[in-house]
Amino acid sequence: MTREDQLMFCKRCSSRELDLKQGLICSLTGEKATFVDECMDFEEDRVLIALEKKKREAIRPNQKRAELAQLLIAIVLLFEIISIGSSYMQYTLLQSVNRGEFIPEEVFTINDTREQIIGILYTLVSIISAVTFIQWFRRGYYNLSIRTRCDLENKWALIAWFIPVISIFRPYQIMKEMWQETSRMIALKFDGFNTYSSLIIGVWWTLWVISNYIAVAVLKGAIRSKTIADLIDLTIADAVLSFIGIPLALLTIFMIRNYALREEKLNEIEGIDL
Repeated sequence: MTREDQLMFCKRCSSRELDLKQGLICSLTGEKATFVDECMDFEEDRVLIALEKKKREAIRPNQKRAELAQLLIAIVLLFEIISIGSSYMQYTLLQSVNRGEFIPEEVFTINDTREQIIGILYTLVSIISAVTFIQWFRRGYYNLSIRTRCDLENKWALIAWFIPVISIFRPYQIMKEMWQETSRMIALKFDGFNTYSSLIIGVWWTLWVISNYIAVAVLKGAIRSKTIADLIDLTIADAVLSFIGIPLALLTIFMIRNYALREEKLNEIEGIDL
């Protein structure tokens, strides 16, 4: 146990007193907390020791969830790249039609089949990726709530994604709190760990909101499209959505990986073996 840890215990110990001249002192010894090794008087405060042990035991493993979430997002990233290529092929085809060129029927069939397969697989992978991400996200906020007092109950890390309006800002607030609080806790006990600025969370969430806005526009456009010009615009919008999806996926993978390292570092600092 470090001196900083023990001083934190002193601030919470039931045997503490506040002296106007000396500041925080031990009521059992009447002296300031200047110990170097272990405070035997604090060891008598069994209730607080039991609470610390219970807190450590409540921390749940999150590394495998982080790895699975990263893997699924990497697969989504692959489909974003494939989708861009497919959109370009469709755009070229539609431009040929728009110029009045003759296109064999089988070319349209191949194009539609390719787009449908990519669309179905992309949707399936995106849904699974969203599930694994939220599982990791919720576990991360739960563990943080064990370590410190959070702004919200940990259940909000799940339900915030599904409530209209709230879903626009609440997940961002939670992720920012997770990032800043782990940065603070690590900085108190460990020098040299690169925690990065929380600005990265703002960039991540901005890309997420933009991509969702475009996705809704693409869906509405797909329903209303009737002419070749409409299909061309829809194809361009779909390609833009995929272009935004690439940095979004890369940034999300980086964010999960870095936060997983933070959780590992906190486990190491607190002596938790998961």
